[in-house]
Amino acid sequence: TPEPLAARLAGMLAEGRGGLGRVLEPSAGLGRLYRAVRALDPACPVVLVDRSPECCGELYRATEGDPAARLVTGDFLTLEAARLGGPFDSVLMNP
Repeated sequence: TPEPLAARLAGMLAEGRGGLGRVLEPSAGLGRLYRAVRALDPACPVVLVDRSPECCGELYRATEGDPAARLVTGDFLTLEAARLGGPFDSVLMNP
């Protein structure tokens, strides 16, 4: 997701809901949507999910030291809801 588009998506979501709330990013990739969320709200709880070891390595580096971010490794479509720790107020993803 290009940075300007990620910023636009996060901004639209925050504006439409009056804030982001607790966010799920179900296929986080390289974390561009996560970074857009952080630009809007540095303390917003975010759960990032990805199954690619390469992407998870990048996401780990991006979220390191962020107490409000949690990285879950796995295929979002096969994960149990309890592992994600919902409920969520927002889902931010690249369709």
